[in-house]
Amino acid sequence: MERNGRSIDDKELLGKIWLVNFIFTRCNGPCPILSSRMSQLQKDLAQEIQLVSITVDPNYDSPQVLKEYAERFNADENRWLFLTGEKKEVYDLLIKGFHIGIQEDLEQTNPQERFIHSQNFLLIDQNGFIRKIYHGEDWQDLKQTLTDTKLLLLEKNKPWVLKLPSLNALLNGSCIFFLMNGLYFIKKKMIPFHKACMGTAFMVSMGFLASYLIYHYHAGSIPYQGQGWIRILYFGILISHTILAAFVPVLALLTLYQAWKGHFEKHVKLARWTFPIWLYVSFTGIIVYIMVYH
Repeated sequence: MERNGRSIDDKELLGKIWLVNFIFTRCNGPCPILSSRMSQLQKDLAQEIQLVSITVDPNYDSPQVLKEYAERFNADENRWLFLTGEKKEVYDLLIKGFHIGIQEDLEQTNPQERFIHSQNFLLIDQNGFIRKIYHGEDWQDLKQTLTDTKLLLLEKNKPWVLKLPSLNALLNGSCIFFLMNGLYFIKKKMIPFHKACMGTAFMVSMGFLASYLIYHYHAGSIPYQGQGWIRILYFGILISHTILAAFVPVLALLTLYQAWKGHFEKHVKLARWTFPIWLYVSFTGIIVYIMVYH
């Protein structure tokens, strides 16, 4: 039952992406912190994300009590549900449904210390599956919900977008293949094959650029999760990749243009710069993909 007295069942949440946590109103320990975190997420997350708080003290936390508690955290009734119900029903949901620990000390006279419960936040997908668990008191961990919910919304509404990073890695690998074959053919003086390979490499790179821009238009920036020395390495690769990638279309076009015009001396001079930069950008594009998505 929700704080406004409305009955809520799993069918109402099925098809939605939601974030759930577990609190009780008499708690003066972690629960106000957890609710403050959820209140902040209410502001930061997309409007489509449903927020849910379930009491672990349903005997005391009636709808009216939950309503007064929710008002302390400016909870929007349409976006943030506060649920209670029969104790057995609630505990079955917590233990069997969410697989979280809950312990009630019946001998404890202080109600604020009577319940020991999970401080985790659970991200539930549109099919009702738990997709990720976050520690509620770790704000840095909870901030990851901004990215995770964005990706889940894409999975739900535009699943084809999530296939683009793999396509981008494939295009980068294909570009490396054509670049290396182009180098082989020019060394063997097989000019027509060299032209075909370099022209194809350029078209593949342009396809990558289009796919890359489409993906980030829909998904935004995906933060890197690694820590320590690997994080330093990642950003070193990413920064060099990004800077040099900005030059590749211009350098490639100029190099191809000089060849098309028959200015082969200028073409060779440009190619000595273009080729290694182009190859480096394609190779590091695959490395960045592996580090971010795997």
